Amino acid sequence: PQIIDSFKVSCKMNIEIGHLRNVIKEETTKLPLMGMVWLSSWLNVRMELESLAKNTNMITYKEYQEICRKYNILPGEALSLSKYLHDLGIIINFQNDLFLRNNVILNPEWGTNAVYKVLDAQDTVLKNRNGILYYDDLPKIWRDSTEYPEDVYPIILRLMENFQLSFEVNRNQEYLVAELLENEEVVNELDLDNKQILNFQYNY
Repeated sequence: PQIIDSFKVSCKMNIEIGHLRNVIKEETTKLPLMGMVWLSSWLNVRMELESLAKNTNMITYKEYQEICRKYNILPGEALSLSKYLHDLGIIINFQNDLFLRNNVILNPEWGTNAVYKVLDAQDTVLKNRNGILYYDDLPKIWRDSTEYPEDVYPIILRLMENFQLSFEVNRNQEYLVAELLENEEVVNELDLDNKQILNFQYNY
């Protein structure tokens, strides 16, 4: 439902780029949060979070609430604000996830980079694994322990699950990264005349 249209463009020949740009501008004005009036207290919280994000990747939700309290924002209003900031991509805070709701990622790019490091490990750490990732692989993938200390591993893994990039196979040990599955089509020759074989077909 998020797909509006598709366009044939060429960056090399600069074909239809202008038209695409105009359509993007037009469609963004229709987004739900566009044109919404923000309270000055909300803007102050946003600016403080963006300033904090320059040196800090993540804070607890309790710390976020303390920032809101400085600008007289009550807990219920702070919850609404965090949802708006999440929808705008300024922070990542999954309120409907009992594990992630207690963490506010101030720097979404930090989380994105962590995910890309997993995907990029296909040719090294995860070679010939057909999408299987073990928890013990993570220190070899997120080698910078200052940037990615071990206490953030569960948070990033849960983040990947929320974006449906990975799925837990064995609790806290083994994960399936869908993007890294092999793309080769397997052809199974079945004896369709054999009445003892159950035949079924998936259409999607």
